[in-house]
Amino acid sequence: MKLLERNTEEYIRKNFLISPGDRVICALSGGCDSVCLLLLLERLSGRLGLSGLSALHIHHGIRGQEADRDEAFCRKLCRDLHLPLTVRHEDIPALAKASGETLEEAGRRRRLEIFGEEARAVLEVSQEAFAGAARPVKIAAAHHADDQAETVLMNLARGSGPSGLSGMRPVREDERGFTLIRPLLSASRAEIEAYVRARGCGWCEDSTNASGENTRSRLRQDVMPQLEKTLPGAARHMAAFAEKEREQEDFLDGLAKQSLAEVQSEGGSLKLPALSSLHSVLRQRVLALWLEQSGGRKDVTQAHYDALEELIFGQSGRSLDLPGGRCVLRDQISLRMSRIDHPSSLRRENFREDFSTRVFPAGKNVQFPKKIYTKWLDYDTISEPLCFRSRKEGDYLMLPDGGRQSLQDFLVNEKIPLGERDSIPLAASGSHVLWVVGHRISAAAKITDKTKTIIEIIYGGEYGEASSGRTDRQ
Repeated sequence: MKLLERNTEEYIRKNFLISPGDRVICALSGGCDSVCLLLLLERLSGRLGLSGLSALHIHHGIRGQEADRDEAFCRKLCRDLHLPLTVRHEDIPALAKASGETLEEAGRRRRLEIFGEEARAVLEVSQEAFAGAARPVKIAAAHHADDQAETVLMNLARGSGPSGLSGMRPVREDERGFTLIRPLLSASRAEIEAYVRARGCGWCEDSTNASGENTRSRLRQDVMPQLEKTLPGAARHMAAFAEKEREQEDFLDGLAKQSLAEVQSEGGSLKLPALSSLHSVLRQRVLALWLEQSGGRKDVTQAHYDALEELIFGQSGRSLDLPGGRCVLRDQISLRMSRIDHPSSLRRENFREDFSTRVFPAGKNVQFPKKIYTKWLDYDTISEPLCFRSRKEGDYLMLPDGGRQSLQDFLVNEKIPLGERDSIPLAASGSHVLWVVGHRISAAAKITDKTKTIIEIIYGGEYGEASSGRTDRQ
């Protein structure tokens, strides 16, 4: 018991998570991890010099009587510890329905919003009490070493870059106005359970954690136990790897900030000679910081960075559009960022008059049409009414391996100029794009030896005439 207290205190001091005079709100779900964190902070509060410690419990309105049980447990625990507790009741299912998010996404977003609201409320009270001289308010979350290992493994499997392999950071400034700290990142789940038992305290089990309904639950139940069985200490080693990777990330980020200052002009554009001379790893970090300045990196993928690389070393006059209504323009000496304020004047919502179709049975010896603007598709794979239109948000194509590729990523990868993208005719079934005219058809619509019915689609509009030099791919 004493060992975990000592190790947690050392981790807090090493990573500067808490300074004397800080006020800490512990996110308390009632589960073993958050109970352990609250018990540790209560025990260490004097040595750390906290000016205040309280708990926050969020009732998500999802698990009925089980969630009510968790709330009652948290109330009793805080009474026994003589600590203030705030309970917030939320209707996450209603929020998810209104926003179109999953329960998990809506719950996470609302939790972060509540953290910010509670931190500001505590700060206002403490400022009044201390005549405006109150110390910062921090939210403590109970993520631990096993959570860190799961995060690293999940990010690795998803193809994340170095930042993903560095896992969760011990301290993070959130845009919602609070500081999130994770004092237990060096502790294992086994150590946490042993500590809570040694303190004579129980906890609540969340039945959804054992359901295996999400990726993390399946990793926790199936993958991590097998890894630990085959390679004892795997979770601890991955957490240690994440910490080392984070140190390298911080070092490289420092270099990138320095390099950005050297390659950026007063107007904000990037000077191509200096930018192109950087190592490719450092150059991508510089580009990431530059994008952060212009509106953030939300929905920016590796495909966008690859396209920016080609823009840097390509011909003058080319452009690349990015998420968030931005466009990068390349001239002779620089990259410039601009906003996309108006859709293309060539955009048309409906191309129906430019297409003709016919449906016929598939024969044994299918002879595919040779014309670029005539396509044969498997009619029985089309689940929603066929429409002919320009691109819309959420459009996607199916890949040969069964996965999806967003139309946006496809257009970026194909290096299709920004000004042409809204004018490309599409044959679509709902959000599933069956044919990007002049470019590619979706793998799910291709004719196979199992095809029973064929639909022939012929495009005869102006786009085909203007794009006669294109190479269409089946």
